Amino acid sequence: MDTEVERIRDEHYSNLRKRNCIIIEQVDYGYRVHQWSPDGVAPQSDYDTPHEAAARALQLLRITEPIKPQDWPEEVRVGFIQEE
Repeated sequence: MDTEVERIRDEHYSNLRKRNCIIIEQVDYGYRVHQWSPDGVAPQSDYDTPHEAAARALQLLRITEPIKPQDWPEEVRVGFIQEE
């Protein structure tokens, strides 16, 4: 693994430990939803489909009205951009 990517990953893990997190993990048989807080974790829930996992994550976020998935691309960059 590239050392810059490893540094970024470790920084993210460190920050996640300090925050409230809702995580959808893709596992061999489907999806697992986690809810973490700085001082504990809730029991995880397992689902067969991404729709079921997303519905649970939205429930944990207290989103009650229908939403539409994002339909535009995200720009992602790893590393630094040099200014000219």
